[in-house]
Amino acid sequence: MKDPQLDFEMAVPSMGCKSGWITNVKEEVDPDIPSVEEESIEWDETSSRISMTTKVPTNLCKWLTGEWTCHKDAPGFNPDRSVASLVCSEQSLIDIERDVGDVEKSDNKCLRRVQVPRQRLGPIIHHLARIYTKSSIQLSGFFLYPDGGYMGWHTNSDAPCTRVYITHVAEGGKSFFRYRDNGECVTSWDRPGWNLRQFEVTKDNPLWHCVYAELPRLSIGFRINRNLL
Repeated sequence: MKDPQLDFEMAVPSMGCKSGWITNVKEEVDPDIPSVEEESIEWDETSSRISMTTKVPTNLCKWLTGEWTCHKDAPGFNPDRSVASLVCSEQSLIDIERDVGDVEKSDNKCLRRVQVPRQRLGPIIHHLARIYTKSSIQLSGFFLYPDGGYMGWHTNSDAPCTRVYITHVAEGGKSFFRYRDNGECVTSWDRPGWNLRQFEVTKDNPLWHCVYAELPRLSIGFRINRNLL
């Protein structure tokens, strides 16, 4: 019988053309990887909308570390820091709400999709299932943001759930997750090494958010549906 906690078969990207290896993530033996193996998350920061920590469980770091293969770049792929900055600006969000309204998924983005072999995705989801018990867990996207990469403002309001994003950057203060909280745009800067963020997506109170990358940023996201209670 299929384990309902491992809802990832349909979420795994199809294999595509290789466009290079990602090798600049921390090795398992690197002392910068925090030694955290508990089946819970200790948050460094929390707000009314998101929680963030660099204390990412060691087993997750282990399976995320190493070489990953990117899909072929999409047509029109053109990383640009100035464009990324404009796309992720507060004024951009104001314009979107005025002219478009809700944006469930952003089509305004510049990133590379990463291939995820089942033999590596399975252990990651198994470990997440020990933290997020009685939940079905599904991969929502695995990306490498290049220097000048971005994902424009959106809400994910079409898929209400808990969202978890694990990211890696070589340098802190060069990339961010930006969101709106009580009418104010808040910038959550990435710290060097591994970062983990969690937030709730609802239809009644959507969370506008975007991503900016001045330097390469690895990001893997999951949808956590607490539906196995």
